[in-house]
Amino acid sequence: MGAMLASAASAWETLRSYLPSDHDLFKVVMAILILVAFYLLARFVRMLAGKELKRVNADPQVALLVNRMVFLAALVIGVVAAFSELFGSPALVFGGFGFLALAFSLAFQDILKNFIAGIFMLLERPFRLGDEITVDNHTGI
Repeated sequence: MGAMLASAASAWETLRSYLPSDHDLFKVVMAILILVAFYLLARFVRMLAGKELKRVNADPQVALLVNRMVFLAALVIGVVAAFSELFGSPALVFGGFGFLALAFSLAFQDILKNFIAGIFMLLERPFRLGDEITVDNHTGI
């Protein structure tokens, strides 16, 4: 236990050495608190969405997709809020995320295209379990 406390104290001092003032340390603590708060909020919203989707008898796969998207959206908002607290300007955060999104979308173009097509198929349901489907010369159930 003593070794863990010594290691934690050493990590804390290393972190403080990178920060020029206690004001910056306050920003880091606030950013961490914002992240934790938004994580808890995301879990709560996911739980509420799950209950509502069960109440309206939504398709289980659609409910899972909506739950994950709601959770991810709340987390992204939390990360943006935390970075805005750290860096002061949300414009810097959105600029950085925009650049990363562009690089990611160009690198994973085909994967993203297939993922979005899968989401549309899940929502539109052009065929159901047990339907006979023919693709090229291949037929199956």
